[in-house]
Amino acid sequence: MFAKFLSIFTLAMIELWAAVPLGIKLDVDPVAVGALTIAGAIAGTLVAAFAGGLVNKLLRLRTKDPTKGTAGWLVQKGPWAIGLLGPLLLGATISAALASSLGLSRRVWMPLLVAGICVWTVAVTVLTVHGFDLIAGQSAASF
Repeated sequence: MFAKFLSIFTLAMIELWAAVPLGIKLDVDPVAVGALTIAGAIAGTLVAAFAGGLVNKLLRLRTKDPTKGTAGWLVQKGPWAIGLLGPLLLGATISAALASSLGLSRRVWMPLLVAGICVWTVAVTVLTVHGFDLIAGQSAASF
């Protein structure tokens, strides 16, 4: 059982959407799959945020006044887009690396990214459980 949990957690660090179907297919409880996937995605996000911060410092992408022009728009709207839509469209790890490399404040985008990870993981877990039930010919209403 530990190997199954470790597999789900490790895969979630790399790719959030592959970990959920794997966990369900390995006959792990859907709640445990969701929790392990969320934990793994957050761990991968932290690693990517650190790496993105190093890239930002290396390339010095920050502007002198981040409130002007496109940079101002990015500071204002970017954390919300990266945090809530990033896990769905790009993946949590790439979203974290992108936000860090662009120099966005971690205090702003990190909680939003964690919320996005939680919301999309719950949605994908429920849809995966119901999808496997429908494929197997069982009633999805029994969930």
